Amino acid sequence: MDVNLSGAVTLPSITVPMSEALSPYAQQFYASFLHMAPGNLVRNEDETWDDARNRWKGVWDLLVAQARGVFPVAIQRDVIAGVNVDVISPSGDAAAAAGTSRIVLFAHAGAFCNGQGAISEAIGLSSVANIKVISIDYSLAPESKFPTQINQILAVYQALLKQQKPESIALVGTSAGGQLMQMAVTRMISEDIPRPAALALFSAGLSQVLSPSGSRGDTGHYAAALEGYVFYGGATPTPLATDLTVFLGDVDPCSPSVAPLFSPEILAQFPPTVFLGGGRDETLSTVLCSHRALLAAGVPAELHVWEGLCHGWWLAAALPEAVDAFGTVRKFFDRYQR
Repeated sequence: MDVNLSGAVTLPSITVPMSEALSPYAQQFYASFLHMAPGNLVRNEDETWDDARNRWKGVWDLLVAQARGVFPVAIQRDVIAGVNVDVISPSGDAAAAAGTSRIVLFAHAGAFCNGQGAISEAIGLSSVANIKVISIDYSLAPESKFPTQINQILAVYQALLKQQKPESIALVGTSAGGQLMQMAVTRMISEDIPRPAALALFSAGLSQVLSPSGSRGDTGHYAAALEGYVFYGGATPTPLATDLTVFLGDVDPCSPSVAPLFSPEILAQFPPTVFLGGGRDETLSTVLCSHRALLAAGVPAELHVWEGLCHGWWLAAALPEAVDAFGTVRKFFDRYQR
């Protein structure tokens, strides 16, 4: 091991075995996924954006098929306020028990530029939490940049407010979708739009970076390495190059509209929020800092981290750990949704 004068630590080559805390199912899935993921989630230099999305489409379809094979739900394509959505409802006996107006508004993962159809965890959440989930099929970057996606989320949310109390609506997002949802809440605060009952962020904090230099903290280095850089085709995920500039363009990634983590006055107006992460999640540092910041601002907040799991692992919605995560969200929402 070497430590330089700035405090940077260089570690020798080490082998890290899979965590024995994982369920056997998770161990099997995780090992196979590290080898089957089709390279860069964003885009290789020699391909178009559509080519990159087509490369990943089979993964999203597989994950959705696995979720549908386990969780009884009904899925209907719809349009709300001009935005395409998937409406996911519990089926069978669960539907009879779901005599409630409570709704979850969901935004999928995909580094802002991929992931259409990636609704596997929305399926799991709908079934386990026994709640209707509306998944927003938001426009993708770079063809559509910030704040297009925020406008779409707010359009759907405000359409729902014509029929629902804000206390009956909760927001959920995974990875990039979580970032979009927290940005939508920030807009609600700035425009005095009634805020939802609660917010759940999977593998997402209240910023993409921890400083103007683009640092994502410790886990942006060591946790990403433990993931095998599975989402970036074996290349180190550079903090600003892989997705933020594609999505934000010239917008400052530390500005209040993008990163309320740095604005205590905005944080104090956030709804109750639950953060969910994994021990090998490259975003875990921002998740940890975001949780502490909300607590400091006086906002009810919870943090749940599962040992040994990577970024966005609940996309494999049938994992026992994922079912546990969906149940955790349900318990949190039960305290705040009306």
